[in-house]
Amino acid sequence: MPWRSRAAPGRARARLDAIAREIEAKLAKADKSQAYTDDMVTSVDQLIGEAAKRCKKLKLSFNAWLKKCPSIRKSRAYEQRAVALKLKTAEQVRADTRKRLARHVVKVSVNGKTVKLGAADSASAYAMGTGGGDEWFTPTDYLKMAREVLGGFDTCPASNAFAQRRFDFGPRCKHYTKADDALTKSWRGRVWLNPPFSKGRMSAFVDKLLAEYSAGRVSAAILLANVFSANAWFQKAGRAATAICFMKKRIEFEREGSETPGSQIYGQAFFFYGDDAAPFIDVFAPHGLVVEVVPKTKKKRAALEARPGKVLND
Repeated sequence: MPWRSRAAPGRARARLDAIAREIEAKLAKADKSQAYTDDMVTSVDQLIGEAAKRCKKLKLSFNAWLKKCPSIRKSRAYEQRAVALKLKTAEQVRADTRKRLARHVVKVSVNGKTVKLGAADSASAYAMGTGGGDEWFTPTDYLKMAREVLGGFDTCPASNAFAQRRFDFGPRCKHYTKADDALTKSWRGRVWLNPPFSKGRMSAFVDKLLAEYSAGRVSAAILLANVFSANAWFQKAGRAATAICFMKKRIEFEREGSETPGSQIYGQAFFFYGDDAAPFIDVFAPHGLVVEVVPKTKKKRAALEARPGKVLND
């Protein structure tokens, strides 16, 4: 039997009861003939929707009304309505998310053109905060600083023809391009690494650098990366480093074919790997906050504490 809404006002109660009876009749007819036509389903859907609105207006429990009408809950129309509501809710969530992201649009320069980016752009946008792929070239002033610290370059694992034309890495430097796949090669000597910043690629290059450095094939290295301290690769890179310089201003990377530098959202850091951090500190300290990483071994820690002016806190 249909539910009787005794607490509701007269007309509203009568209409709710009428809706219940009408739906029961339609479903009984459909069950008997097994004719669940689209028109019937739509009609029942509309009646259920009307009942829901009236229950809300009267501050009655729609779910309680449905419990008193078991045939409605078992009906194909109700199932389709439930699915439709779930889809509508999911779409509303997506729409709300797009609206929220629209409030955080960032204007950046890519190849000389102003582009608007939201938080849901490509993987390269995730990595660089700018989009536009992995080809972001370090300004030559920073390359000169790195060369001064290392005394020269023996391996440049993330290079291309444009990078080699714009700066003299020296005749001994071995360059690996994207086609060479540096992750499958051996890195040796003094390494300069401005790796692909896209998600996944960054961690792979960091792992490779640390493996070569640990094996002794890389004697010293400088790694340039965005400051993503919550990422696992950043923590690994930091723990293995001798010193890190957190730049006091964002680097304006150069782009091939563009005179306009690429704007940045995130800050950058230079990681130094080697036995003596003094040259790195002297060269990079004027450009940011330089910290020395506390060595894990007692011997290295004692050596660091013995240096003038160095105090390590436990």
